[in-house]
Amino acid sequence: MEQMEQMHEEFILQQREADDWDFICSLILAHAAPTIAGLKPATLMAFSDTGKPLGQLWETHRERFLRDVAPRVRLSYFRMKSVGSSELGLFYREDLLRQVLSLRRHILFLERQGIDCSDPWNCLRSIQTQFVRRFPHEIGILLGYPLDDVLGFMKYRGKNALLEGYWKVYRYPRTAAQMFRRFEQSKAIVYEYFLRKWEEERVEKNDG
Repeated sequence: MEQMEQMHEEFILQQREADDWDFICSLILAHAAPTIAGLKPATLMAFSDTGKPLGQLWETHRERFLRDVAPRVRLSYFRMKSVGSSELGLFYREDLLRQVLSLRRHILFLERQGIDCSDPWNCLRSIQTQFVRRFPHEIGILLGYPLDDVLGFMKYRGKNALLEGYWKVYRYPRTAAQMFRRFEQSKAIVYEYFLRKWEEERVEKNDG
């Protein structure tokens, strides 16, 4: 775990020095790594102007990323909400989204929340409309959260969790902890890729 933290710190440090294209690519791919690795159907990501102007960077590079990078890692993108230059979007794998939306217990839960589960696209559009007036916690199903944990979060209003990590856990914390570790391992692959890439570029620049 300590080695992972050191790698993450080094990644963040070098990411700050990257050009805008590498910055936005490394940011998205690291954040969505568990989805790319097939460990969860989707990843929610906010592009807001805190520190770096992420909203502006995403607007500038969105088309190129979705054309040249996303298909190579089997990612699709759906804009959930935008306010000014900020945007909240969902990076997802359609195959995994279809799987999670084919489970009867998920369909029944989502339909009780007023979500159209007739197909993935309608489900995304239906959840998108909920963002107009509230944050729809049922989106946790699309993010790969266990139904018990989504229900627990809604019942206890985010309090009394047995474990907190990528989501708040209300049942089977040991299983969730194991999954969180796998998420971190998937991110480490992205960290290693970009750290190696940036090091090779520095060596090439110095040799030149």
